[in-house]
Amino acid sequence: MLYSNDEYFEAYLNYLKNTGGYQFIRFVNVSGSQYIAFTQRGFDNIKSFLMQKLQTKREEADRLEAEINEAFSAAEPTEIPKDEKSELSDLIEKLGLQSHSYSFSVVSLDSEIYVTGAYVESADELDELGILGQFDRDFGHGDTVHAEISYYIIGQSGVESERLPDEFGCDIVSHLDAAVQYADLLEERPLTIDFGDYEMAFE
Repeated sequence: MLYSNDEYFEAYLNYLKNTGGYQFIRFVNVSGSQYIAFTQRGFDNIKSFLMQKLQTKREEADRLEAEINEAFSAAEPTEIPKDEKSELSDLIEKLGLQSHSYSFSVVSLDSEIYVTGAYVESADELDELGILGQFDRDFGHGDTVHAEISYYIIGQSGVESERLPDEFGCDIVSHLDAAVQYADLLEERPLTIDFGDYEMAFE
């Protein structure tokens, strides 16, 4: 019986050295290729070696698969309280989320919440949207205000998202907890706003 495989020959040879299987094996080099000639017992030794290597590879593959599944497995869905389910149902119906998808930003200024369909990156954009002016008019604050901006997408998956229409902003605010639990968070960013940089004027 003959076997030739240059890639594994050295591994076989090392195995046989360790197990003392030379009396059952003969080694031949023909035109640069390594050949092994062996008896049935030698074959059994080689087969045992290959099965051990195969089992090791299977165990490594199973371990890797388990690690990948653990890392990328979807989180268990969070149970939504009954009252929030009602709020969510109202929101889905009002915004038509069965067939639409909207993107929106939730802006927190000193814990006061504002919702806009715009993607907000800077304090200047908050000023252009009128959010800074409204906050300045309605609430007392210091010269510097901390802001947190969260960008979401909500609605039917597989549908191209649109900017949330202004008329739906109040609906998101009214059902905020249910909305952000149902929506997918895409991005968060903190901002520090110096109101001294902005001139606030109201009629």
